[in-house]
Amino acid sequence: MKLKSLALVVAVLAVLSALTWFVQRPAPVPPADPRVGQSLLADAVVKQAARLVVTTPEVTVTMVKGTGDQWSVANYHDFPADIGKLIRLVDVLQEAKLERLVTTSPGYIARLGFGDSRLALQDAAGKEIWNLSIGKLAEKGGTFVQFAGETKAFLGNFTVYLDSDPESWADHQLIELKTDSIAALELNFPEEGGRNLRFTRAKVADPFTADGFSPKQEILNNLVALHTSVRFTATESTDSSGARAAQPRSRTVKLTTFDGKSVTLTYAQKLAPKVEQRPDQGEYVGAPEPVYATIVHSDATAPVNALMKKRAFRVQESLFTNLPAKIDDLIDRPPPPPASLSNQPSAPTAPATGPASSFRMPGN
Repeated sequence: MKLKSLALVVAVLAVLSALTWFVQRPAPVPPADPRVGQSLLADAVVKQAARLVVTTPEVTVTMVKGTGDQWSVANYHDFPADIGKLIRLVDVLQEAKLERLVTTSPGYIARLGFGDSRLALQDAAGKEIWNLSIGKLAEKGGTFVQFAGETKAFLGNFTVYLDSDPESWADHQLIELKTDSIAALELNFPEEGGRNLRFTRAKVADPFTADGFSPKQEILNNLVALHTSVRFTATESTDSSGARAAQPRSRTVKLTTFDGKSVTLTYAQKLAPKVEQRPDQGEYVGAPEPVYATIVHSDATAPVNALMKKRAFRVQESLFTNLPAKIDDLIDRPPPPPASLSNQPSAPTAPATGPASSFRMPGN
């Protein structure tokens, strides 16, 4: 082959190689972004925040900051927000970092799962100061994220669950008192003519006492521990049929603190219906009805008083069912004394062998 022809072939092959590389070339590496390696949520942004908006495909939940750094759930009857849950979410976002810029390609971004899952922070004027779209989880760990208004997608070294239930963002704690702050416990006994019984103690270290008898301390201590921390499990409208049906069957617990404040808790539960069955199957009682709690604090400014006007509150069943039904259940009776020796049958004696006066010990 002539040298000229060989050079031509080499040139053609070089052009074809260049075309092949151009067609099959890897996607260009996105330019570096100064936010890579930085916290996903800056502390300065958190300090400005007055509203947190959690958006999911199902619902949007809005938390609003009030006076004294108190937060409430705007779309759940303005209930106080679960501060612990809010702090955990913010901590995750502040500890997370942007690992790398993934892509600026709209086509690639469309495959990363960005949709209706977003987090946003607003300032006191309602201006949005931070907005993050949450995408898919990456195969090797982390979450794809995108800031609002940008054509960039990042990988963050975190995972987060966006709860779509407004009620779950509310603080379920209705009342919480320290057990060692309780000076008196009062119970009513509907089965004994509605009689009330009050147990008191002068100091924390003292046992509870009651007029006329010595009460069982362990039961009273357990009652104090159970009723000083009450959480709701669900809420209903204040005039719900369930709450109305439960009212006729109720029990009351009143706690008084050493500083003179009191909390009155009334629990109500409709009696479970008995279902008639065949005679050979016996009587069947249906599933327990829900227990409702009404709480009144002697301090008119206590938050629980305002909450009681908003909803009817369901609580755990044990708060009602573990209350002693009768006063006798609380009386601490000492064990019966041992039987007197005089009441024991005497041992048989040996018959006498002679006059009593003639009996002498040996050697006398």
